[in-house]
Amino acid sequence: MTFHSNIHNKTGNQLLTTEEVAQRLNVSTAVIYKYIAEDKLPPSIKMGNRHRWRNSDIERWIDEGGTDAKTTSDC
Repeated sequence: MTFHSNIHNKTGNQLLTTEEVAQRLNVSTAVIYKYIAEDKLPPSIKMGNRHRWRNSDIERWIDEGGTDAKTTSDC
C-alpha cells in the first residue's frame, strides 16, 4: 500500500515522505536512507521514526544541483 502525504506544515508547504522524495529523485528509498546517513539531503522533520521534508526544501535542493550542491557547499 502506498501512502501519499497530504501533510502540510504551518506555512502550508507540503511535507514529503521518504517514498515521495525517492520518486521525485527517481531513486530507491535505500538511496534516500544512504543520503540521510551521508547528510546529502536537506534536513528532515522527524515525526516519530519517520522523516518528512518540506517540498520547497527538496525543490530548492534539486535546483541547486542535488547531492553535488550539498557536498561542494560543505567544503
